[in-house]
Amino acid sequence: MATISKIPYHSLTLKQKKEILLELKNSKTQTELAKKYGVCRATIYNIKKNEKEIEYSQTYEKRKMM
Repeated sequence: MATISKIPYHSLTLKQKKEILLELKNSKTQTELAKKYGVCRATIYNIKKNEKEIEYSQTYEKRKMM
């Protein structure tokens, strides 16, 4: 029976997600960013897809700290 190797779970912070969005706007590829942050391309794609929610989260965090 073949064993399935588990992919290590890597959680990105809100700050890292914002950095990824900024780098995507500055012409970095999803593949480059996936390698840099140690995640798969699908994760980068999902961050890009959820950009508005990430922006809202950052705004909410700032208000929460006030």
